[in-house]
Amino acid sequence: MSYKPGDSYYKEFVTSNPTTGAAVNADSLPTATANHNGTDDGSFTLTVTNIDTGRYKITGTIPSGYAAGDVLNVSVVATVSAVVGKAIVDTQVLDAFRLADLASGTGVNLNFGSLLPTLPVANTVGEAMFFTDLLGERVNQAQSGGPLSIQLDSAASSDNNAYIGDSIYLYSGTGGGVRGTGQRRTIVAYDPSSKIATVNQGWDTQPDMTTRFITLPAPLGNVGMWSYAPVASPVQAGVPVTDPHYWSGTVFPSTATAGIPDVNVKNIANVPPTLDSNNALNVSAKYWAGTTINAASIPVSTAAGASGGLLISGTNAGTTTFGAMTISGAMTVGGAMTVSGAVSFGSTFVVSGTTTLTGIVSAPAGIQADITGRLSGSVGSVTNLTNSTIAMTVWQDLITGTDFTTPHSIGAFLTGSTLLDAIMIETGMNLPQAISVIAAACCGQASGVDIGEPIYQAANAPGVTRITATATNGNRSSVLLNLPAI
Repeated sequence: MSYKPGDSYYKEFVTSNPTTGAAVNADSLPTATANHNGTDDGSFTLTVTNIDTGRYKITGTIPSGYAAGDVLNVSVVATVSAVVGKAIVDTQVLDAFRLADLASGTGVNLNFGSLLPTLPVANTVGEAMFFTDLLGERVNQAQSGGPLSIQLDSAASSDNNAYIGDSIYLYSGTGGGVRGTGQRRTIVAYDPSSKIATVNQGWDTQPDMTTRFITLPAPLGNVGMWSYAPVASPVQAGVPVTDPHYWSGTVFPSTATAGIPDVNVKNIANVPPTLDSNNALNVSAKYWAGTTINAASIPVSTAAGASGGLLISGTNAGTTTFGAMTISGAMTVGGAMTVSGAVSFGSTFVVSGTTTLTGIVSAPAGIQADITGRLSGSVGSVTNLTNSTIAMTVWQDLITGTDFTTPHSIGAFLTGSTLLDAIMIETGMNLPQAISVIAAACCGQASGVDIGEPIYQAANAPGVTRITATATNGNRSSVLLNLPAI
């Protein structure tokens, strides 16, 4: 008989004469005690009742707080003919359901997964043989794991493509589990030297050296027929050769190159394409790297036979960055541009924005630009930079008020703090600092003059002390200056 938590409990036992063995009643009513998982449980009340001579029954209700798998022992103490005896009369392992429940289906949720065969013990020959016979793939223990990878065992394959496309299942150890509770991913890359396999998405629980895994092979397809005809021997192993006869329901025309079908593109983005003067296809690009392109600023071509030009206006983009460039025609840059490689221009290079060229620049027709930074390297020649040009530029900057605010202009340079800060009056004191001290002595608030300890505040900041001095008979014996920061 099986019991589950909450069931009514029933058990019988007998007493007999210790000398003759005949059935007799105990000197007094015996007592029964329940032991739950090795501990006597006084809350589980057991009642002993005499049925007839030397025969007793035990009744009670198994606490509902007990769980399936708990062990219940029932012991009895009885005194017969002045002899005290003790015995365990019943042992039960509680079930979640009784056989009667299984027969009726009452409250039963059958878990057919529990009917699957138990996996062999981890790290045993039996385990490896079980999976190898079942699936024919690798079963072993990982060396380590990462957020998006797992390091297979040291004896894993040395072939780059050994496991790519395979599934990998963690069935034991950290991140693992049996019967569908482990983690499963697809291997997208494999390094045979380190044995590290990269998976298609991050682990929920990162594997480690305790994790055991099994690789499950990707399904293989063998294409024998294509459009009701046998597939030809492949040029590349594993890639079938196919001969298409139709495109969008139309028979292919005779090809200009053997094996390459001629395709007539009718529309691009639902717009019929046009040809330029060189019979090349005009393609209208709306975006470049996610940024809208000023289409009017990118000519597709010029007159027939010409090399064409490239115009970057910078209207809809920030700094344009290139690697090495070779431009056979003229190039005009209206926005900022950075070129990290060597640049070669077949014609004039005109720059009106901020341009950084870190490689070798070659422009046979010359470079037209206002240079506000520094030229380094070998410079062939610089034209149009005469004394009269410099003087005129300085004069225009000085008489045009708006140019005093233009970054890098001469007017802005002459009135900027950088120029004045560079003028040193003496060691440790530049021109702005000297003017600040003079203004404090002449215009700032003063105190302590009458006692020979004059203190002068900043001219326009009474809370800031600029000069602290000591005077004796009108003579300064010490002076401490608090200069403003540069």
